[in-house]
Amino acid sequence: MKGKKSALKSGLDVCISVCLIMFNLGCDLNTKQNYIRTDRISSNCFVEHFIARKGGVFAGNTYVCYITDSISFRNKIDSYDDDETIEYSVKKDFVVVKIKPKRIYGIEDKIRERSFVYPLSL
Repeated sequence: MKGKKSALKSGLDVCISVCLIMFNLGCDLNTKQNYIRTDRISSNCFVEHFIARKGGVFAGNTYVCYITDSISFRNKIDSYDDDETIEYSVKKDFVVVKIKPKRIYGIEDKIRERSFVYPLSL
């Protein structure tokens, strides 16, 4: 009976260790390795781009972008892929970020278009 408990405990320890390793691998998105570029939107507002998932040979990359002032806030905007473009426009005290398909072939592509609005002064 004692041997079964120790085997169960060691199996549980291995399972927890594997879960922690997998979690740490998934949380490593915003590193210098995955950094692509920073776009200046206004004098104190930037959009940072990172690679979220590398597609390899048969799929495109997935990117994630954050809006930030580099000091007091940093918010995730959304993720996009190789088939999408990202556009910024400043309207008064707001930044409008649009993620659009590069080519629009039909209504499904138009539906994929997303738009986000962020205040410039927080």
